[in-house]
Amino acid sequence: MGVRSRVPVRERASTYGNLGTIVLGIAGPIAGLALSRLADHLPAAAGPLSRLTAGIVLYGAGLAAVAVGYLALTGRLDDLRRGSAGPRRVRLVVATTAGLVCAWVVAVTGLAVLGVPFAGNALTSQAEDGLRVSLPLLAALSLVVIAPTEELLYRGVVQTSLYDVTSRPAAVFLASVPFALAHLPTLYADTTAPSAVALSLAAVFGLSLAFGWLHARTDDLLVPVAVHGGYNCAVFCLLYVTGV
Repeated sequence: MGVRSRVPVRERASTYGNLGTIVLGIAGPIAGLALSRLADHLPAAAGPLSRLTAGIVLYGAGLAAVAVGYLALTGRLDDLRRGSAGPRRVRLVVATTAGLVCAWVVAVTGLAVLGVPFAGNALTSQAEDGLRVSLPLLAALSLVVIAPTEELLYRGVVQTSLYDVTSRPAAVFLASVPFALAHLPTLYADTTAPSAVALSLAAVFGLSLAFGWLHARTDDLLVPVAVHGGYNCAVFCLLYVTGV
């Protein structure tokens, strides 16, 4: 005869609900992609940069709407409170960003020397197709749209909710799964080679682990936002300076 669980129903429901926030990591990008399609309906006079900007802003709006909507409905907006700022935190942001950028330079250079293909993304592919001026724009949008909205959803909602039901290392890992999967469409937009996509997907997962570790360590959403935005911005600027 089986042993009945002694965990109260409400507690089990809360656990399932918090684990269920992982689903929001997929729902957010779906909402974002749906909204970004509106950019295709801009007037014909709108240039490619205007469409790119509108698409990214609308995508970010979709992520933010899902995140804020969930936090408001569950009364968890206080989860977004920031920790105490200070020189030590600034040094952490600068050091981590610099380390990630250096790792990117070494990895890309090494893969190029070895002739190992890897996927870019739908955004950088536009620069490769001749819209190189989009890279400085993407650098700016990374700071004000991409990093804030992605971190709001994946660290501010998914990972923070998982703290209630599992260890912090496990929460960092679990929140990184939907984060990486959400980038699959943009990776496949650059190439359909499975090995190249898998390699880049692993890199995105690794970046998410770094952002998640920062949040788990500081309980401050602004820290992973700053590192995420700084990293993306630096990469886009390097691509622009070195030529795509």
